[in-house]
Amino acid sequence: DLLHAEIDAANIKIALGKFDEAVSVLKNVAKQVDKDSEMRALVFISMAKALANQEKVGDTKRCLEIACDILEKKEFATADKVAEMYIEVSSLYEMVNEFEKAISLLKRSLGMLERIPQAQHLEGNVAARIGWLLLLTGKVTEAVPYLEDAVERMKDSFGPKHYGVGYVYNNLGAAYMEMDRPQSAAQMFALAKEVMDVSLGHHHSDTIEACQSLAKAYDAMGRYSFTNALQ
Repeated sequence: DLLHAEIDAANIKIALGKFDEAVSVLKNVAKQVDKDSEMRALVFISMAKALANQEKVGDTKRCLEIACDILEKKEFATADKVAEMYIEVSSLYEMVNEFEKAISLLKRSLGMLERIPQAQHLEGNVAARIGWLLLLTGKVTEAVPYLEDAVERMKDSFGPKHYGVGYVYNNLGAAYMEMDRPQSAAQMFALAKEVMDVSLGHHHSDTIEACQSLAKAYDAMGRYSFTNALQ
């Protein structure tokens, strides 16, 4: 419990921007925990977070590699915890622009979550994140199935008007535009706008952006009357 408290204290220091102090605390904790324990993985994940915020890319990656080596050995014993820790590790790989590694860990996490009934609420978020990263890295056709899957999972878990569903519809619209399918894109942007109108409000910046994207999709289809009506 004391060591967990020290990790929590280090994470608070990270949140406050006291990165060197946090690393110092975490190095001390690392000396006191078992080599292959989940707690040691937590230590190195937190250390990576501090180092990533200092833009120390090489040191960040080394910490994440140590954490992943430990987590791989724990996948079957504590799958739910490891899956969630993989999600956090993937976000840190994103911070240092290691998108392929982030995607790989998220796919691994999703495969684990699908075997855990009580973790269904996380599946949609993870699928959406994979889809977004694939879209970001130009793998559009690979992104679409993940985004379509994410929409259905998130609607089941959170309801059809949850703001997260709106964001996934928006990303699907962007994917279809990249694929030169403006009609499909318009359908997705319209759904995104409908969800965001309810969940975020008409004047929210993301709702306005969805409306602008819808106008661009109609413009690409040559339906200028719809475009003018939306502006």
